[in-house]
Amino acid sequence: MLNREMDVCTAYNKDRKMHIQTFLDQQKWSGFQSLIFAMMFLVAFFDGMDTAVMGYIAPDLIREWHISKADIIPLLSAALIGAAIGAIILGPLADKFGRKTLLLVSVFIFSVGCILSSFAENLIQLEILRFITGLGLGAALPNAVTLLSEYCPVHKRAFIVNTMYCGFPIGAAVGGFAAAYIIPHFGWESMLLISGIIPFILMIFMLILLPESVRYLLLKKGKEQHIQQILGKINPSANQHHFQLEHSSSSTSIFKAM
Repeated sequence: MLNREMDVCTAYNKDRKMHIQTFLDQQKWSGFQSLIFAMMFLVAFFDGMDTAVMGYIAPDLIREWHISKADIIPLLSAALIGAAIGAIILGPLADKFGRKTLLLVSVFIFSVGCILSSFAENLIQLEILRFITGLGLGAALPNAVTLLSEYCPVHKRAFIVNTMYCGFPIGAAVGGFAAAYIIPHFGWESMLLISGIIPFILMIFMLILLPESVRYLLLKKGKEQHIQQILGKINPSANQHHFQLEHSSSSTSIFKAM
């Protein structure tokens, strides 16, 4: 009799529908959410470092390649132009292919672009590679912000996302201090290599550890068990619910979350 009542209770719980945001708002901040925050912070950190890296190596390029300060201006602008285009064109594709997928692609583009830039033999090659790097830089940060925000409770979201965004200027600043030691001892190429290899390693960890957006998964049929598995890492009670989007989130785009 007791077992039958427990079965009925379990069946009732599993029939209950809950908004994803309601579930997140009811839980304590978990280690799983801290892991997501840490990875997104590092994405912002290396985004900032790789955006600023040309400023670190510009004096050495001018001296080594015998070019003028005027020649270096297009090089400094190439990644910024690429970043603007990447944010506009690649960023919205996350709504179609998934936040995690686009974030991994973005980090792959800017990390590999930075690595390849270290092998550039002239200004034109470096400008092209920096433009390609910029495409990834521009798409990475909006996707990171959106993915993190979708795992935050409402009352902590602004603080958590703003703290994560601080990774960008911190990365740019730390990169400058690192460059002051690395470039004189190992050359400007080494700074580009380091700025590319470390985020590439981060991308591999993200591929394994980073979850997809549960809101994105909810729009895909047949993903209920996957959603419960992800949210179960925040609280095992997620297995007792069927989840649904809030009315205001059903058409959430990457830019609305910014």
